[in-house]
Amino acid sequence: RVIELIGNPMPGGGFVMSFTDITPFREAEQALKDANEGLEQRVAERTHELSQLNQALTEAKSHAEAANKSKTRFLAAVSHDLMQPLNAARLFSAALSHQEEGLSGDAQQLVQHLDSSLRSAEELISDLLDISRLENGKINPDTKPFALSELFDTLGAEFKVLARQQGLDFRVRGSKLRVHSDIKLLRRILQNFLTNAFRYGKSPILLGLRRHNDRLWLEVWDRGPGIADDKLQVIFEEFKRLDSHQTRAEKGLGLGLA
Repeated sequence: RVIELIGNPMPGGGFVMSFTDITPFREAEQALKDANEGLEQRVAERTHELSQLNQALTEAKSHAEAANKSKTRFLAAVSHDLMQPLNAARLFSAALSHQEEGLSGDAQQLVQHLDSSLRSAEELISDLLDISRLENGKINPDTKPFALSELFDTLGAEFKVLARQQGLDFRVRGSKLRVHSDIKLLRRILQNFLTNAFRYGKSPILLGLRRHNDRLWLEVWDRGPGIADDKLQVIFEEFKRLDSHQTRAEKGLGLGLA
């Protein structure tokens, strides 16, 4: 125990002593000191852990940036290599269309369809060269005035051949309206919707538009299984596919609508 002694002299002589048990106070003081030392130790340990974590995050960020640069370089190299045979194929198709002896009407139409498909492939590969825009979530539309018939005729030519192969009834409801938009982005979106319709839908499949006041709705109609309301947002996420016997039977990464 800890006893505190206090002595005071008396005016008339003599001395007064008082004794106080301060054990609880000393124990509380020691406990507070121990707590402070423990807290300082924990703060030091936590600071060290945070420092290590920050270093690990910095290293991971550096690795991710390096991997991203490597991926971008890889995509650029692959895109460049793929463009060469596509350009050669387009030259061949152009040579066919300008043969002196001439081609039959059906043959000329096939060459035109071939050239259109090759041009679409070139545009898709060219977009890989601008992959940084996609990674940053920034796609700057190249808006120009064009006739919807130009867009619909191109899609019709591309998918009518596939429709004949699959025995599907595919129709295009054209329009002479002119709009101001990005024809490449619109074609890519409609291509993805049509591809899904051909995979999972049933005849007839119709590509057309509806006009409501000052708005135009470009739509693809089919008799497919449909999509549940609670899944409508999921299908626009990357690498997400609805789980059904039809989707399991078809190969895909779940990127078409994303």
